[in-house]
Amino acid sequence: MQSACRSWLTPYLHHRSLCRSRPTIQQFLVHFQRSKHSHAPSAPFRPLAFYALHALPETSLPSLESNIRNQLQKLDTVGRIYLAPDTGIGGINAQLSVPVHQVSAVQSVFDTLPQFNGISFEYNYGMYDTEKPSFRTLKVLRKPHVC
Repeated sequence: MQSACRSWLTPYLHHRSLCRSRPTIQQFLVHFQRSKHSHAPSAPFRPLAFYALHALPETSLPSLESNIRNQLQKLDTVGRIYLAPDTGIGGINAQLSVPVHQVSAVQSVFDTLPQFNGISFEYNYGMYDTEKPSFRTLKVLRKPHVC
């Protein structure tokens, strides 16, 4: 049993902070628990997701796309947003990583878009805030269907 566990743990056993000799599994587990809980993240980013099925005219997509991109870049938000025209299953689908202090501002961006007038978004938040954003950049893409 111990040799099977050791083969699975081998990549982790050569960590710099462990001693140079091969540690036992118990030593590894103690080290792993310490490093895992050694500091609490500052949690500056909050995962945010939402979607809405709504008929979006194809002609309104270029201005909607640039409007969303410009406003969210000012709020340091990253993630991906899919926009689909009414020729397919139209609407918006978004997965974002938002600075915690900007969450209400990001929500107001989407709540005030004229293309979604009368639509109330149900925002879903991640279970945990994160120290780093979940995405590298902001992408606003057009798709044939939202789903």
